[in-house]
Amino acid sequence: MSSGSAESAAFCGICRQDGEEGQPLVVVGCSCQGSSRYCHPSCVVKYAKTKTMAAVENGKLMLENIWLNCSYCGQSWSGELAATMGDECLTYIISRFICNTKFTVLALGVKCHGIYLSNRTLEEKDKAANDVISAINEWWADSSPMPASIQFEEYKAHKILGSLALERDNQLVQLNTL
Repeated sequence: MSSGSAESAAFCGICRQDGEEGQPLVVVGCSCQGSSRYCHPSCVVKYAKTKTMAAVENGKLMLENIWLNCSYCGQSWSGELAATMGDECLTYIISRFICNTKFTVLALGVKCHGIYLSNRTLEEKDKAANDVISAINEWWADSSPMPASIQFEEYKAHKILGSLALERDNQLVQLNTL
């Protein structure tokens, strides 16, 4: 946090606590303003887990919005929060619902979304996309044919790798023209 008065007075829009060491506040990256603009990533993850369990208990499988979008303004998370939500969604869904192909597809999709919208370095994004591909290959290595929905998530991860390669190439071209 900078020493500006707006940020120094900020608190989490979910738990209403200040940021502290080990629990920093982040800008959520959606269109929310004021106190809703900041949160602890762990609070957003806890909220998403709670909403996921409630949706499962009610027989709903459309969980994407819980992990991808702000529940107040409806916009997608961006920056580091998008990457954190992708990481946490994949870990949580796989640990709780590994036998459910629809939930696994959801988790892989959220992870790809998080990779794409994060502000991580090209190397970190590259590793995350390769992790998705490795996880898919590991989960379905000994199984029956891979469902088309899982193949699509693998395709998206490969597309991310392709766009990262183009971005790397563009950076090299820019460096060479200096």
